Amino acid sequence: MTRPIAPLSLLAAGLLLVAGCGGSGSGGSGAGSGGAGSKVLTVATSDDVKSLDTAKAFDTWSTALVHAMTRRLVDYDLQGEIVPDLAERWEVTDGGKTYTFTLRGDATFADGKPIEARNFQLAIERIQKPATASPGASFYSGITRMEATDPKTFVVHLAKPDPTLLNVMGMTFAAPIQEGQAADRPAASGPFELESYEPGAKVVLRKNPRDPRNPSTLQQLVLQLGVEEALQLSRFQNGEVDLLARVPPAERAVVATDPEQQDNLVQGVVNQTWYFGMNVTRPPWNNPKIRQAVLLALDRDRHVQLAGAGQAANGILPPHVPGYHAGRALPKRDIARAKQLVNEVYPDGPPQSVMWLVNSDLYEAHAEAIQSDLADAGLLVELRPVTYSEYLTGYKSKADCWYGGWFPDFPDAGNFLEPVLHSRSIRPGASQNAARYSNPKVDALLDQAHGTAKGPARDALYKQAEDLVLKDIPWAPLYFEMETRYFRDGVTGVTVHPVWRQMLTGIDKR
Repeated sequence: MTRPIAPLSLLAAGLLLVAGCGGSGSGGSGAGSGGAGSKVLTVATSDDVKSLDTAKAFDTWSTALVHAMTRRLVDYDLQGEIVPDLAERWEVTDGGKTYTFTLRGDATFADGKPIEARNFQLAIERIQKPATASPGASFYSGITRMEATDPKTFVVHLAKPDPTLLNVMGMTFAAPIQEGQAADRPAASGPFELESYEPGAKVVLRKNPRDPRNPSTLQQLVLQLGVEEALQLSRFQNGEVDLLARVPPAERAVVATDPEQQDNLVQGVVNQTWYFGMNVTRPPWNNPKIRQAVLLALDRDRHVQLAGAGQAANGILPPHVPGYHAGRALPKRDIARAKQLVNEVYPDGPPQSVMWLVNSDLYEAHAEAIQSDLADAGLLVELRPVTYSEYLTGYKSKADCWYGGWFPDFPDAGNFLEPVLHSRSIRPGASQNAARYSNPKVDALLDQAHGTAKGPARDALYKQAEDLVLKDIPWAPLYFEMETRYFRDGVTGVTVHPVWRQMLTGIDKR
């Protein structure tokens, strides 16, 4: 299920920068081994880890840890493209309804047992069982039958063609499992294995010596949990932490402009679109002229500045989602025209609306900017900051309008657009399609594209659908999120990955 972003996990898709060798910069406090030595990488986060069960891990850090401990049939490269992983090749037959995967011959779990086709079958069967209560169950609902025809051949049969089958096989839900394994201890098939887990405090991974494709010399990876941002920075400056996975905007501005620290910083736009959403069944947003006025009133560059980094949105789909149209341009800010449209509909002034947002400094800064821009056009909105949990339900059921962000579970235009803009996603009460947007032409294009094989024809259908949405404007796109990583001297291979976001593999330390 595609998800709205949490206020402290600000993510999206797009341009990717990869750190080369650690430079001679100070890394915030001068050279030093950091963490617990040259073979240990220490990372700190204010978040917690909700689960290390491969069938249940779905939040940012749970997924990052499971990803570091497992391999799947396929993975994503640094451009977000699907590449072989434990499957060395695959074949699609029966009109797109049968996928046959041939596994690598040298793949083993950390205990030395070979990874075989039945290990993937076990994993998916477990996800599909209602008793497992896996948040990933819906991704695998189209699978009607699986076969392990021999130890190295895994066959998946679908009810109907699904071009995203490879994407869902690359998700951490589909990591191979062993029969009888402990649910909270993944069967390690990747670069690391679990050493210890103290909920709310710390997770320690150790290197899996049986993963021949892990070139890193790291022996341990330590993730400190529940560390407030100010304390993270203090530990980083004291040499106790090697990598900050999120840099506070004020510190980021300082680091990004310091020539001595450029080799210790990596930034990249990710698969996250921030936007102003409107319930198109409620006044004044039920009038298309008013929504056009919104698009003309909002200053997208201002939101990039407030975020500290990013890319002004030129549409709904972010850059690393296939179907993104780099050549598209949204209208430039035109307050005079926006005022004119508002006056045509409401010569005596429009009704005031209530905008929902998360009660955090960053959300409020963006919401206040939206409020100011709309006021310039004669549109008045009252801000209603609420807790994140209240927001998740409230913006889908009670809000006239809201400030929010959206990212896909994997880089696919359908996975991004369908949950929030297809009419079948409209529900009584809390609705995933919070805008209550319904356009039969958009629905038809999304349905046609969903069953079309990946390639230019599929991308063209999604572009047509997005063009129609941008004419109707249930969402006014603002900016694509940019993430920052800050690391100490000697740390190499740090990336902002377009799919995995917090990428713990591929990193080394001298």
